[in-house]
Amino acid sequence: MPKSTHKVPCGIPGRKAWAARGSDPPPCSALGGKAGVPPGDVYLTIDLDGFDPAVVPAVGTPVPGGLGWAETLTFIRRLCESRPVIGADVVELAPRDGLHYADAAAARLVHKIIGYVAVARRADDVGFRV
Repeated sequence: MPKSTHKVPCGIPGRKAWAARGSDPPPCSALGGKAGVPPGDVYLTIDLDGFDPAVVPAVGTPVPGGLGWAETLTFIRRLCESRPVIGADVVELAPRDGLHYADAAAARLVHKIIGYVAVARRADDVGFRV
């Protein structure tokens, strides 16, 4: 069965958000031509429920067949290279006693996002401000 990407608009007037569900690979091709990615500043929200449970199992709603680690990092890196990311958050971690790698994966993801934004801003000679 082929996987697909579903675009889901958010409820903020004048803003749009898209959710990549089961894309193989994620909509990185859209970023190449900037198709489907609105112009201007981007606020990035990563919902950990979207990852495959093998990557991040400690979430509220684990769903097999979710996004992989490498494909998600590729998407985020390309997004940071193509649009100014003005903020980001990572949501839906549900820590479990004795299961530490999910917490570490979430922290690593935040670290990667900060790094991608910093490199993109340095390339634009804007500087990185926290």
